[in-house]
Amino acid sequence: CVFIIKLGKRIKQIKMEKRIRVDKSLRAYIAKIFGVTERTVYNALGYDSQYGQSDMAKRIRKFAIKKGGKQTVTLTEAEYQDITGKKEYIKI
Repeated sequence: CVFIIKLGKRIKQIKMEKRIRVDKSLRAYIAKIFGVTERTVYNALGYDSQYGQSDMAKRIRKFAIKKGGKQTVTLTEAEYQDITGKKEYIKI
């Protein structure tokens, strides 16, 4: 999920990433229980926009949290300056 905020000539872009952290053995266990591949579990736990939004993915996330998975949210901020209609990178 990306948020873009424009304040005068400054443009801020904030990227939010959600993920459920589990160890490899729990990921393998979840895959076995649900009858899917570890990649499917990885996509579900990473809230993948293309593959992690199904009903199965929601059930996998709920199960992972019940089994001790930790939900994390990471925010990344980038700031740009719009001088001549072009975006110029300032910092990240």
